[in-house]
Amino acid sequence: MSTTKPLWQRRIKRWSIVTLLAVDAAAVTAAVVGIVTAAPNLPARLAWVAAGVAGLALPVQLAAFLRLRRGRTGRNLPVMSAAAVIAVVVAVLGGVVGKTPWPALAAVLAWATTQAYARWYTRLDRVGQDALEVGNPMPEFEVVDLDGSVVRSLDFLGRPVVMVFIRGNWCPLCVAQVRELAGQYRALADRGVQVMLISPQPLDETRALADRFGVPFRYLQDPGAQAAQQLGLRHEGGVPPGLSVLGYQPDTVFPTVIVADAHGRIVFSDQTDDYRLRPEPATFLAALDTPASWRRT
Repeated sequence: MSTTKPLWQRRIKRWSIVTLLAVDAAAVTAAVVGIVTAAPNLPARLAWVAAGVAGLALPVQLAAFLRLRRGRTGRNLPVMSAAAVIAVVVAVLGGVVGKTPWPALAAVLAWATTQAYARWYTRLDRVGQDALEVGNPMPEFEVVDLDGSVVRSLDFLGRPVVMVFIRGNWCPLCVAQVRELAGQYRALADRGVQVMLISPQPLDETRALADRFGVPFRYLQDPGAQAAQQLGLRHEGGVPPGLSVLGYQPDTVFPTVIVADAHGRIVFSDQTDDYRLRPEPATFLAALDTPASWRRT
């Protein structure tokens, strides 16, 4: 098992994103109605506008992820959080002057969704795997390539290798992480580095990812997240509800980066505790450039 949380807690967390967005939708709907009905009462109308802004803070942040060029964000999403706080203050003040408490209530509930997302939902309830830490031998596992042929991790011995476990194309931060790697392709190739991009997502999605970036990485599928299970990286219930219509299974993999030198010894390992926080390519390139990473120690 790669998580210590009981099943019922994992189910709550999986479905909580739906609940958070439903609360935001309710806040925005209430704001629209309030703006219309409070037309003669300008302070109340301003308060409802602020409540609407608070309700949009999280959805806009999620939409902004689709345009990310980097595979990471600030830990507590300060822009989103600040926008929601300011909106709450305006909603409270406008409500006091306009003699209505409802905009403040809607704004506070919407603010709570931003904090639940930034400080709880994106945190990964994972247990770090000691076998994947620096200094250990590269783990042995099997996955399949785009043709469905079996690929073994030990097939990559003899050259440095970067193993990136991604949740799937549905995750904008995963796609941004691959984009960053693709942008560093020349730097990786000059070092003779092989890149393995591993995901339990449907093979067609992995093919689409390969076509999207067009760099000669090894795009690999982990059917049924079996390799992830073996390595302690399986994220049970990690796929948001609704994606099953696209062929995704409920379980995925914890975002993880493992870098091994030409001798098969791990020289860099990132087992992030938040799927929004991932290492920059420069970090593990530096690990590969360290002299100790090119020889058995």
